[in-house]
Amino acid sequence: MLSVHINKICLAIVGLLVLASGVLGVDLEPREGSKASPLCDSHGMGASIFRHNKHGWDSTWFGSSAAAFANANSAYLEKRYQVTGQSINGDCKNPTDKIKVNLVQADGKEVEKEVEYSKVSSDADWTSASWLLSGFETAAIDMGGYMGLDGSSMSFGDPTDAFYMLSGKKAVMDYWTDEKKDDENKKKELFNLLKKAKTEPILIGAGAGPDTLNAWNWYAVMNVDTQDDKDMITYWHPDSTVDAHQPFDDIFSDLRRVVRLVEPLD
Repeated sequence: MLSVHINKICLAIVGLLVLASGVLGVDLEPREGSKASPLCDSHGMGASIFRHNKHGWDSTWFGSSAAAFANANSAYLEKRYQVTGQSINGDCKNPTDKIKVNLVQADGKEVEKEVEYSKVSSDADWTSASWLLSGFETAAIDMGGYMGLDGSSMSFGDPTDAFYMLSGKKAVMDYWTDEKKDDENKKKELFNLLKKAKTEPILIGAGAGPDTLNAWNWYAVMNVDTQDDKDMITYWHPDSTVDAHQPFDDIFSDLRRVVRLVEPLD
């Protein structure tokens, strides 16, 4: 328990955060002239709809978590929202102007927040293909009660909190020290763990001064495989239009943290 509290404190110091709850205020700047947009693209509910190609909020802890769930079990995201505004048959591919989002509070209770597309902040993570992530972010900010939800915006937070918000299931953050990374058996164990990403949400994160990944960012693991005797990893990158597919060794050198669920999804 002590290590969990220390990890939370370290994350707070690194992100220079202020924990705040509250109601979404008028200081949010909505996208002018926007009335409705789809919640998913032609491929349906998948990790690709959460790409945003922008650098606004420090929110990869939340967006990558949503992408990891979409990759592992999209049904968990689908049951977290309901179309309440105008849409054609409620299909996520059709434009809609309002959704009701259901998230889990820190005390374990579920809360519903209605989100209007026109009132979502222009700084939120959204694309022309989907505003679902920005809708989730808006609902989470309105709910408050977690690190990184600052009353009117989203900042550096803890992805174990995002996992809990989206599923009601507890997650853990494993830290990979240099000593631990020098153990080849531990490295093989991690690669085998990442093989579960198709059915269980898993994130990897970098620390300071990485070579390939961005410092202090989070990435959803899509899959790992072996090609020509070389271990490879495919991971979701919020700033790229396609999943990154690289040698596992290149990513392993940057890797400092891994987030996973304590228990598997139902």
